[in-house]
Amino acid sequence: HVDGESFSYRYVLERLWWWSVNRFRKGREPGYYLEIMVDCPGLADLCIRRRQRLDALWIFKEGATLKSGNDDFDSQFIAVSGSKKEIESYLALFENRQAIKRLFAEFDLIYCSNGVLCAVKDLRMFDTPAQGLIVSAAAQLQVLCRNMSTKVGIMESGCKPPLIRSWIKGLVLLALLSWSCFSIYHYTTLDIKRLSTVGALAGLVLSAIFVGIFSPWILRMKAGDETSARQGILATFLASFVILSCFCSAIILTLNCKYDDTPPRIVTALVLGREVGPLDDILGYQLFVKSWRNEGGVERMRVDALDWADAREGVDCVTLLLRDGRFGFPWIKSFNLASGTLDPMCAAQGNAALKQEKSSADLESEEKSETLEPEATYAMSAAVHLSDEQGLALEADPALKELFEAHSNRLIEHIMSSWSWDDVSVDLHASFQLSILKNGQLKKYKTVQRSGNAKFDSRALSVIKKSVPFPLPPKELAGYFDELRLDFHSRVVEENEDSEEGEVEAVKKRGK
Repeated sequence: HVDGESFSYRYVLERLWWWSVNRFRKGREPGYYLEIMVDCPGLADLCIRRRQRLDALWIFKEGATLKSGNDDFDSQFIAVSGSKKEIESYLALFENRQAIKRLFAEFDLIYCSNGVLCAVKDLRMFDTPAQGLIVSAAAQLQVLCRNMSTKVGIMESGCKPPLIRSWIKGLVLLALLSWSCFSIYHYTTLDIKRLSTVGALAGLVLSAIFVGIFSPWILRMKAGDETSARQGILATFLASFVILSCFCSAIILTLNCKYDDTPPRIVTALVLGREVGPLDDILGYQLFVKSWRNEGGVERMRVDALDWADAREGVDCVTLLLRDGRFGFPWIKSFNLASGTLDPMCAAQGNAALKQEKSSADLESEEKSETLEPEATYAMSAAVHLSDEQGLALEADPALKELFEAHSNRLIEHIMSSWSWDDVSVDLHASFQLSILKNGQLKKYKTVQRSGNAKFDSRALSVIKKSVPFPLPPKELAGYFDELRLDFHSRVVEENEDSEEGEVEAVKKRGK
């Protein structure tokens, strides 16, 4: 009850709605909505949210102060919100500032938790029924708000997107920009196929973004809307853009569909092993180290191959991070470098194919060597480094010495099962120093002497790694095989009877 008259929320809201529809149906500046929010238990059905154009609307944020406005109420209402500095800057837009201040001195601000409702003390300032109605209704809502602790506000709707939507759009655009820069930087490398693939994907992503942003607006078009023609043009442009982008992207992706099957020109390999020696001990200057990392006690080395053919030398099977691909993204595959084909089951099938290829290569090299040099042979020798006490113990105990020689021969047989070399026309010799753990695993190795042939050295290193774990010595020989030197020869080596003091050397020969 206000001034002895009774009224309801619905009456006030209906009058406000009637005023907004009839007064500003032919508004000059479209884009404003009238939204009256009544947030009270049991009165949710009274909320009105309609899309109608208004010349302007009173809009206030919680805690704002009103210090400016416009005295021409026949054509426009003024809404100001923000800090004092922002309001003072808004005052600079008007010429008659003193008249504005005197006019708004009659206003009273009622603060609500959901906004600020503006009411007027002296209703005689308004000479038209419509203007008096809106202020009178606001004053009546003010009293109800005080008595019932109801959140009431007249707020702007549709002019500015909610804050969360702005954040979402910003994150989407930032993600798109980051993805585009990352893809171009890492995977284009002046390759027209990669560049076209990235462009096709970018077109699809942009199409999805345009559809997500503009489709809701286009679907809300109504007959007789002043902006229907503009929205129709936008809808036509959007549909054309999406169709053209999808069509071009489909053609590009179809043309590049076989791009995955080509061997990578530049690859990144993960060579697994307990320890990797210096650069030139790995693959004979053919790969260069990029980075190191340790996972579960296993050292992993990341290397790059300058040339695909060179990468096949010295490594039988590695895991590669391929930069080529149909969609321009990195993808990981195990690769059998000996056969030159992509092989996901490298550990099983790749090794089997590798052994089969080596067997056929051995047969071919055997026939060739018998024709060119029938008496040529290759060999490997192993020298175990013993301390003075260990050497004396072997000399004093014939049974222990015999056991030592038997295990030495067993060790050489184990390593020689993987050793082969085709070219015996040149006498090559490479020597490596090994440190072996008690469980037969390789602790570390060091190159003592190079052969001068990178392929020969890398083949010898490959044989050493394939021989891990080494056969375990008997308990009586604990500590005797901690240090071992292996000498690989392309030709036969006679047994060395004049070994150095503290060393016992065993030699294994194999005829070609």
